[in-house]
Amino acid sequence: MLYKFITLILTAFLVTIAQIGMAQNINQLYYKARAAYNQGNYTEAELIFRRILQLAPNYVYVYNNLGAMLTEQGQSDEAIKLYQKAIMIDSESATVYYNLGLALYYQKRLNQAIAAYQQAINLDRNYAKAYYNLGLVFYDQELLEEAVTAYQKAIEIYPNYTKAYYSLGLALSKQGQLEVASETYQKLLDIDPNAIYTYPDLNLLLGK
Repeated sequence: MLYKFITLILTAFLVTIAQIGMAQNINQLYYKARAAYNQGNYTEAELIFRRILQLAPNYVYVYNNLGAMLTEQGQSDEAIKLYQKAIMIDSESATVYYNLGLALYYQKRLNQAIAAYQQAINLDRNYAKAYYNLGLVFYDQELLEEAVTAYQKAIEIYPNYTKAYYSLGLALSKQGQLEVASETYQKLLDIDPNAIYTYPDLNLLLGK
């Protein structure tokens, strides 16, 4: 009886050691993949990310990172599949829904992109980038009031969000609210005087 008990304890110990070793190996691979990605070695990064998923099929961050990398490379179809797998594992990740929205937006699947961004916001009410990108989709759909509201919310969360000020100004101008739009552009320049170089049309928009 004692022998069986000791055997069980030893087996459990060895399994734990093996699991720790695998976890350390996976973490090392993850950082190696991130380093390859940051250096622009996308092929190597993808190979390592996929190797990790073979070892740890429920690693949500890897699905998300690989999806983001593939989206940047124009492979949004594959990226969307990866995000959907990640959501099946963890449906509470605002970042995954945000990135899914981005991939859908690039495919011009605007209604689905809206749904993804809104879910990201439901999970994280302070997700300024999700509000901003939601505004971009509404703007593309000519839903200007909704776009303005989304941009304003992004600015409320992140008051120095220069891109949101610029996009808000465009939406207001399109609504015919030229004076408010001009004030919005001026706020943008107050935050970042160099924005005049980022957005060369600001002088024209400001009537200068």
